[in-house]
Amino acid sequence: MAHLRPAIALLLCAALLSRSAWCGEDQAALEKEADAIKAELDALKDELAKSKQSRNTTSKVDQALEKKSDGRAKTADGKLQIGCLVQIWFAAYQKDNRGLFNDPANGILDTNVANDNSSFQVRRAQLSFTLKANPYVTAYMMLDPAAENNTFPLVTDNQAIGGSIFKRNNNVAPQVDVNAVGGVAGLGNFLTIQNIQGGLGTPNRMLQDAYINFHNDPGCPGDFDWHHDFQVGLFLPPFGEEGLRSNAQLDFVERSFIGYATNNRDLGAQIHGFWWNDRFQYWAGAFNGAQDYFASNGDGGNRSDTNDYKDIALRMLVRPLADECWGDMEIGVSSEFGYHGETGVIDPIANPINGLERRKTWAIRNDAWGYYAPGGCFKGLWARGEWAWFRDRNAPGTVVDFTGNGGTDFANTFSGSGLAQSNARTISVQGWYAAAGYRFTKGVWNGVPKRLEPVEVAFRYQTFQNVLTADLIDPTKTDRFYTAVYTAGINYYIQEHNAKIQANYNFVSNPEDHAAGGQRNFHHVKNDSFVIAFQVGF
Repeated sequence: MAHLRPAIALLLCAALLSRSAWCGEDQAALEKEADAIKAELDALKDELAKSKQSRNTTSKVDQALEKKSDGRAKTADGKLQIGCLVQIWFAAYQKDNRGLFNDPANGILDTNVANDNSSFQVRRAQLSFTLKANPYVTAYMMLDPAAENNTFPLVTDNQAIGGSIFKRNNNVAPQVDVNAVGGVAGLGNFLTIQNIQGGLGTPNRMLQDAYINFHNDPGCPGDFDWHHDFQVGLFLPPFGEEGLRSNAQLDFVERSFIGYATNNRDLGAQIHGFWWNDRFQYWAGAFNGAQDYFASNGDGGNRSDTNDYKDIALRMLVRPLADECWGDMEIGVSSEFGYHGETGVIDPIANPINGLERRKTWAIRNDAWGYYAPGGCFKGLWARGEWAWFRDRNAPGTVVDFTGNGGTDFANTFSGSGLAQSNARTISVQGWYAAAGYRFTKGVWNGVPKRLEPVEVAFRYQTFQNVLTADLIDPTKTDRFYTAVYTAGINYYIQEHNAKIQANYNFVSNPEDHAAGGQRNFHHVKNDSFVIAFQVGF
């Protein structure tokens, strides 16, 4: 009957007008009745609009996917959404043709000539597709052809290259110069540390995400909010904060060491719960865990598992503040753990088993983070920080051994000299970062020049144990050294995160002799860098 009410109201209006004409009723009373009928019609319009809005309400999962690529082009029926993100970088480094491990007097050749060249780079070229099959099922896929290339060094520390933050041996077996004289421990050869510059990448890096999400739709009649969704496929495991953040919404040109190390896809499934307007959330999932936490055995992502075990990932966050006056606050913790590798052989180099590249290892990593953006007179400021701890085992042959005692029968296996670990023990590394910034448009200063309104200034300090070498006494152990990086940045928002320009200067401090007790001749690499990034996305 509700759809008949407008027609009935119109008939009443006609009757009133007829009555006024023939009976000569008081004009004021007539106008009063007409106003009442008009108010009823307006109420009916509002009720109809609310009904349409409730039918078109999207779930929290769909809302999150809407933000994933910062706006998407939609098809006519609204079921398929297409997104794109392009980032073009230019990086310039201090000139230093010697790498951190370079020590010719002791037979270590570590060249840096390929890593200090200024270069343009297509850092990201993402194309994403979101398909809403029905109100309860959403599929998402994202491709990035730029991820195939691994010839570019990490801009925050060009001693790390090949898809990893670590300076080990860059995943390349030692090469011997048979004509060399002298060398470590009288072995009569040189260890030449080579950076990967072939540009070959790995076959599975173009496909970044491919998953299906199952969720309910509170906007559908009769539905209630489950406060949960379930996801299966290829995506980022729920670990950390910066590693999970959209590539388009980073505070700096490149992620921190922690963010870079945790921005690795994996195959698996997870459940996600959320309450109180997303102010409390949790994630729990199971993943292949084919890539070790140090990325020493290659990339993860869409690859076969290396054993029958699965990693378990747990994440939780709370947002105690979400207020215009007090500001926004978020704190969270996460953990991931499981068995990596499968063989029980003590030395996989001396006694290998086909298809099993590492000893069975209990691996675990933990992370904690915090964020605060005050309101009131301090609006526009923000601060965030994150700490992470990783425990795992490096793949054989990926950590340099300066003593030449690291490998049993290593020379016959790798045509090398034993200058790399073959039987590494489990180790742990850790690091943290703290960052702060100010966005002028969100502040409360009066009289800020128009040209400064899109500007944000930011600063970050980070440190991480990303330099790994075999112990000088027991080569099965691994010594770890800290690298520190100070980053000063400025962001110019043309259209928020859809179009912006970022510029960073990185002051890099790699470990020196004093960090190793003077027992290693680490070269003091001059590798500060300047990088500018241009970004457009939709």
